[in-house]
Amino acid sequence: MKTLFTACALILTAGLAQADALDQIIDKKIKNSKVPEALIKSDGTVSVKFNGKTYKGTWEKVNGQYCRKIAAFNLDGCQNVVAIEDKDGKFIGVDFRDPGQDSGTHYFLK
Repeated sequence: MKTLFTACALILTAGLAQADALDQIIDKKIKNSKVPEALIKSDGTVSVKFNGKTYKGTWEKVNGQYCRKIAAFNLDGCQNVVAIEDKDGKFIGVDFRDPGQDSGTHYFLK
């Protein structure tokens, strides 16, 4: 029973961490090696600069997941958002992970 309780506590903590990670990047510019700028805005829109062009879409938070629709990239689905921290524990970005995956696409604060 103690093991079950511990497992449930870890699952709940992970879910809260994902929601917190998403909240930490809303209205902040993020980037990676292929995308020089992306912005998930609090008004439910998202914009991504790629190959010199800006693409727009919409997003919403559903059960703690980031769910986006960007027609130009044929994206319509949800991802978990996991915090990336530096060696001192400072939040520096996020990892967008498809459900069931242990890793995904890293984005860092600009």
